Amino acid sequence: MFMRKYLVSVLALFIAVASFSQPVSELFKQAREYYRDEEYDSALFLYGKIYRQGKDGDPLLSKAYYNMADTYMQMEEYEKAKAIFEDILLGDFDEMEAGGRGEGIMAEPYALYKNNSCKRLGEIALNQREYNAALRYTQRFDKEYPYQHFCGNEIMANAIYVAYSYGRCYEGLGKRQKAIDIILPQAQYTGYSDNGYLVDFLTDSLIKKHYNPSQIRSELDNAVAAIASKTIKRWGRKYEYHYTRIFGMEIELFAIAEDWQYNLEVFKLEGNEYYKYYFKKSRFYKNLDKIAACGESTDAMVLH
Repeated sequence: MFMRKYLVSVLALFIAVASFSQPVSELFKQAREYYRDEEYDSALFLYGKIYRQGKDGDPLLSKAYYNMADTYMQMEEYEKAKAIFEDILLGDFDEMEAGGRGEGIMAEPYALYKNNSCKRLGEIALNQREYNAALRYTQRFDKEYPYQHFCGNEIMANAIYVAYSYGRCYEGLGKRQKAIDIILPQAQYTGYSDNGYLVDFLTDSLIKKHYNPSQIRSELDNAVAAIASKTIKRWGRKYEYHYTRIFGMEIELFAIAEDWQYNLEVFKLEGNEYYKYYFKKSRFYKNLDKIAACGESTDAMVLH
């Protein structure tokens, strides 16, 4: 332990000397490289140096401060991360400042300091089983500091994450049905963004614990039978959409295969039969079908 602390101290001294005359942009670039290489002590040192010694008005100061908290998260020093994220919520940080997480074409266009801080604070609260606090943070990044992006895929990915966060909060608070109701509208794959983790949470952690296998089988059978179309006027034109009802809620269906393995025979199907095919291929249906089948197999082995 002593040797590790000694090495870290020597490394920090070396970085301090080497970075003394470097411009902020170069320090920030070096800090990001340390972060990517999981050299978190070094990254934290440089982010802290930028924040303490930078000039007012330089956007890298705000980014460095947020990155300090994110680095603490990676180091599992959650209380230190929490203190910075909370400070960001109280401070004057520009949500729409250019340059967010990631790089290249998939980079976030805006910094979203407070949206991201609420999300990380929510994660910390959930991990610490402080579900009321987690719910408050979820409501804040959903309503008070909403996500901003120009890409429909990323907007859908955020909607999936928001539903997942609400669901985890309500599950922790013992309100499982409310968690199911919030997540169900996001349970069908739209082709815009992966929702697999959300569907697995819904089926395996919520529905499986709230309904027995025979109830799940009945809901699936009734949902298939209830598939029907509706003509809805949107943007001045009429469109046909398909819906079904399951677990007391109406959900929209999409004719998209999550595994992208198309059966050419399906194109011969029409109307409701076409959507029944894709509903049965959905991860949501398959997960629940497996849960129901396991229960039926167990029942069949019971002696009467």
